Amino acid sequence: MNKKVMILIVVIECVLSILLIAVIGKAIETYFNEVEAQDIYFTTADGVRLNPGMLYKEREGTTSEIDSDQIVIEVSRPDKGYQLHWVVIAENTSDRTVTFTARSQDPDVEVTVDESGFVHFDDAVNVTIIISTKNGRTASVLLVPRQKEKSGTVALE
Repeated sequence: MNKKVMILIVVIECVLSILLIAVIGKAIETYFNEVEAQDIYFTTADGVRLNPGMLYKEREGTTSEIDSDQIVIEVSRPDKGYQLHWVVIAENTSDRTVTFTARSQDPDVEVTVDESGFVHFDDAVNVTIIISTKNGRTASVLLVPRQKEKSGTVALE
């Protein structure tokens, strides 16, 4: 074979090797480096994103705007508890675990949230739930009992 052809083949193999190492190295770096959550937010059971200033009525499955800087969920049966739904962004985050902090409007009322996001509370009081990612991203929601009267108002804290 011609010397020039051999040199050309060696150069092409070297360039390809360098590109391959760069691609594999980047893949390995991404695999081993922790990808942190960029955001976290609450959703309805249907996956509709809940934003501050929204009221979600669990019983009707409807959302509406309210004059508040909070997300409010009207729970139809507080005595049965409520299942929270949330989304952690980035999709490829290496740790999707979250922690919950629960606070009742009445300090005598016990509120617990299990690791699956199911909220247990013993009485019909307003409850604030804060969800946090490992890297400190948070979201909060106010759970209020469904109003028995026909006025259609929701009592906020």
